Amino acid sequence: MLARGPAARAEDVVTRGDAPAPPCAGCVFVPAKTKGRPLVVLMHGDDQRATKMAQAFADTAADRDFAVFAPECPEQQGCDRQSFWRWNGDPEWIGKLVDELVSHHGLDPDRVWIVGWSGGATYLGYHLAHLGTRYAAVGFLGGGIAGPGGCPKQKLPVYVVAGDKSPYFTMVRGLRNHLDDCKLPVTWKQLDRHDHDDEWQKFRKPPMQKVVFDFLEAHPRAIRADLAGCKNNPIANCR
Repeated sequence: MLARGPAARAEDVVTRGDAPAPPCAGCVFVPAKTKGRPLVVLMHGDDQRATKMAQAFADTAADRDFAVFAPECPEQQGCDRQSFWRWNGDPEWIGKLVDELVSHHGLDPDRVWIVGWSGGATYLGYHLAHLGTRYAAVGFLGGGIAGPGGCPKQKLPVYVVAGDKSPYFTMVRGLRNHLDDCKLPVTWKQLDRHDHDDEWQKFRKPPMQKVVFDFLEAHPRAIRADLAGCKNNPIANCR
């Protein structure tokens, strides 16, 4: 487990590479300081690296003692353009890594959330129906699309933020309509006069991150793993 001095920032930990060895190439994992804490999974946008997402959100997560996992679009599995939605691989690849981190680091399986930015959000929208019950809530930041797989089986809480001047705004509104059709509990926030670059500048600053993290923290998984008969089983079998 990583030890931080009182003056150390989580962002610096990511930059220096002091965090524990991640479970995949290019991925970043910053642990919580104590066991039993939540995990936030952060999906990077197109032409980004996992480190950029982790650096942007790590300090806000550390203030709440949240662990952070930022997967990197896997080149070894055919992702050659740093784009999750273009790769469009099976989300279970990420899910298995999440299960491994939750188990190995003693994180709370009922407070695992996944948030995507731009192309990472589009990937999540495309696969929303197939994320399973592993995640307690999903966040879409500046991206998202209504996927072809229908509606999730569970009433997954969703947070969507989009700038009305972004070229992807219409696409994200389509996702919003799809979520409404699925009767999912949706929180929608429109950023007036924000284009795509403005969105990123907004999301990488603590005030907007606080709003997103407040939403996540208010939504633990509705059916707890132990109450579902999973308490003494491997986490991967509880999904």
